[in-house]
Amino acid sequence: MSVTFSVEEGRLNVAHSEESRPVQIETRFCLVAKILNILSWIFPCCIEGTTQVTVDQSVVYVSRSAIREKMQWNGTDRCDSAEDLRSIALSYFSQKVPLEAQALSKKFQALRDQAEKSSGYTVHLNRPWSGEYSMRIAATGSQGKDIGIPDGATDVFAKTFKEGRSSLCNELYPRTKKFGMFPVFSRSGNLLIVPETRYPKKWAHLFCLGGGQLEKVFGALIETLDFLKEKDSSYVPNVEWHVGRDGYQTVGLLHTRIQGLPSHLRT
Repeated sequence: MSVTFSVEEGRLNVAHSEESRPVQIETRFCLVAKILNILSWIFPCCIEGTTQVTVDQSVVYVSRSAIREKMQWNGTDRCDSAEDLRSIALSYFSQKVPLEAQALSKKFQALRDQAEKSSGYTVHLNRPWSGEYSMRIAATGSQGKDIGIPDGATDVFAKTFKEGRSSLCNELYPRTKKFGMFPVFSRSGNLLIVPETRYPKKWAHLFCLGGGQLEKVFGALIETLDFLKEKDSSYVPNVEWHVGRDGYQTVGLLHTRIQGLPSHLRT
């Protein structure tokens, strides 16, 4: 499977032999790209810089934040050259996002657009195994205020994942990894699905994510629920996302909360 680049009307088209619709990424002017690269060197935690690509002997620049959104770049793989971008594109095009995940992403975005502005939200997702998903958003904060992101240390998830994983998490991880996510249990016994990222601000909460990121969140969730159904067909999914301090979010990194697991699965 090959990846090809072309430039049209200020956009870099990234396509492959099996994909009829290319991914389009806005290009940056050379001066803007250089400024972004300098800023990314000074502020690596919040600015990601650009990647240089040569197309038909012409050099174009695309921001890494756009690559992240359009092709679900995880921020950990190299993205410094056209060959790196080609590898990211191959991974993206070969990844199959479940149709259910695409539908959930669209459903959430529609509900998010309709929700009143609030400083906090709780997003609920339920589904009997034989029925359809039911999603709702509850505003839990101050009306008209911005979402406040908690200051809690986000590396607590990674530390727990590396040092204290359960056997269930070890077994589940290969299925969530393809969406850039890892599973870990909270102290209260909830199963959490967390992004693998060096840029937690890009994944602070569900309301700040773009369509590609949302598909990864819901794709990992679908895989996890299918996995749990294989383990215990009697478990009825009960899923929440806490958004902002006023939405009961305690750590400044998105995490999908799968609640009410039977005790024999929390091992």
